[in-house]
Amino acid sequence: RSRHACVLHLYLSTALMSLVCGRSVAMLLTFLPPLFTAKNLPKYSRFSQKFGLLRPRGTRGQTSLKNKKLYGSRGGCSPGAYAPCESQQEGFGFRGRGVVLGIETSCDDTCAALVREDGKILGERRKSQFEIHSSWGGIVPNLAQDAHKSAIEQIVKDAIKDSGISESEISAVAVTTGPGLSPCLQVGVRHARKIASRLKVPVIPVHHMEAHALAVQLSDPDVQFPFLTLLVSGGHNLLLLAHGLGDYTELGATADDSLGEAYDKVARLLGLDLSRGGGPIVEEIARNGDPKKYPFRVPMLKKKDNCHFSFAGLKTATRMCIEENLPDPNILSRVLAPLSEQESLRIKADIAASFQEVAIRHLEDRTRRALEWAKEEEPNIKHLVVSGGVASNLEVRRRLKALAEESGLEVRCPPINLCTDNGAMVAWAGLVNARAGLGEPSPELSKEIMSGEVEEYVEVNPRWPLGVKHIRYENEKPIKSVKKKRSRMSLTEETRLRKMAV
Repeated sequence: RSRHACVLHLYLSTALMSLVCGRSVAMLLTFLPPLFTAKNLPKYSRFSQKFGLLRPRGTRGQTSLKNKKLYGSRGGCSPGAYAPCESQQEGFGFRGRGVVLGIETSCDDTCAALVREDGKILGERRKSQFEIHSSWGGIVPNLAQDAHKSAIEQIVKDAIKDSGISESEISAVAVTTGPGLSPCLQVGVRHARKIASRLKVPVIPVHHMEAHALAVQLSDPDVQFPFLTLLVSGGHNLLLLAHGLGDYTELGATADDSLGEAYDKVARLLGLDLSRGGGPIVEEIARNGDPKKYPFRVPMLKKKDNCHFSFAGLKTATRMCIEENLPDPNILSRVLAPLSEQESLRIKADIAASFQEVAIRHLEDRTRRALEWAKEEEPNIKHLVVSGGVASNLEVRRRLKALAEESGLEVRCPPINLCTDNGAMVAWAGLVNARAGLGEPSPELSKEIMSGEVEEYVEVNPRWPLGVKHIRYENEKPIKSVKKKRSRMSLTEETRLRKMAV
C-alpha cells in the first residue's frame, strides 16, 4: 500500500473503532498491528529498508534479504537495489581487462569515460551546457535534464570509440547516483542501467563527492587512507578526514554558499566572459590586480571552535564594492564622464584580486584548524588532498601547499582536467568500490524500457551526505544551509552499519 493509503486506513480505522470501544483502545488496536506485521515493517523501519534486513518499499514480490548475506549496495538506483549479486560468493570478478565505464550527469556536464583496472584512462568525453544556462544566471534543472537526454548516448559512444575497445570488454558500469540535481541524476542512472542490462554486467552506484576525493589516486597511487581532503566546487565546500572507503568524518562544511558559487557570482557581477567558467576568468584577471586595494573582511575569524566556511558575506561585500566603484555606465554618464576601458579593467582586476585574497585566506584559516584536528585523530596522516573545480586554481594550490608543509603534510591534487566533474573519477570510484564488493547485479529490463517506449523508475539521492560530524560538533546546532528534508543517511553511516550487519 502507498503511504497515503496507509494514513487513510489508520484514520478511518481509528474513527470507526472509537465509536465502539473508546478512543484509547481504538488508537492501540489501530496502530499496533501495522507496526508489528512483518510485511509492513519496511514502511516504518529505516534501518531495515536501507540495509536489506527486510524488503524496501516498492519491491513487493521480490526476494527478501532476511537471513541472506548482504550485498553492499550504496545509493541503490533501482527498486531491487538491495538484492545480493550472484557473484558475491565468487568475489566481484572483472571480465576481460577489467574496464569500467563511468557516467556522470549530476549537474550541467554530461560526462563518460572508460578506466582500466590499473588506473589508465582509455577514453573520455565531456559536454558542457554553458550556452544553455548562461542567459538564466544559473542551472535550470529541466533544461539540464533535456540536454543530458539529447547528449548522453553520443557521449558514451564517443568515449567507447576513443578507448579503442569494444563494448564486450566493459566489465561494469559506474554511475553517479547523488548528490546532485534529481532530474539530471536520473538520466545518467537510466542510461547506465540500460547499458549494464544489455552487456550483462554489474552497475556500481557512486557518491559524487567520494569520486572527487578518490580522483587523486588516478594520477597519484601513493595517496592512501587516511588523508585529509578539502573538496571545493561550485556546489560544495567540505573538509573531510578520510579513514577508508566510504568512511569519512566531516570536519567542516559551508554555512551558506560554496567558494565556486562565489567565484561565479563575482565574475558575473564584473561582467566577465563566463564561457570558461567564473573561477578561471577571475583567477586570470586577479593576477594583474592589487590584492590589498579593497580590504574585505575575512569571514568567521572569531569562530575558533569549528572549521566551517561562509562566503555569503564576502560575496555581498564584493557586490557592494562593484556597485560603488563600477556603477552602471548609463547612470554614471549623466553625472560624470564614463570610465575609460583601461581604468575599468584596472578596477576589475583589483576587485578580483582582493576577493580572491580574502577567499583563500578563509580557506587557509579553516584548513589550518582542520589539520590540527586531523592529526589528533589520525597521527599517521601524510597527505592533504585538494579536489573539486576550485582546486584547479593555481593560487589556491600554491597557498594550501605552503600551509600543509608547515604541518608536515604533502598536498596532492588531481590534474586540472580531473578537478571538475568528469567521467573518469566516477569510473575509478566504481573500480575501487567493485574491489570491495560493492555494487548491484546486472539489471533485467523489459523490452519496452530498453527501447525507450517506457521510462524506468529509478531511485537517486539528490541529498546524500558523505561523512558523519566530528565529535566536537556533538552539541552544535545544525548548519542553516543544510537541508534535511528527504536527505539520505550519510554514506559513512551506511558503511558502518553494513559492517555491523555483516
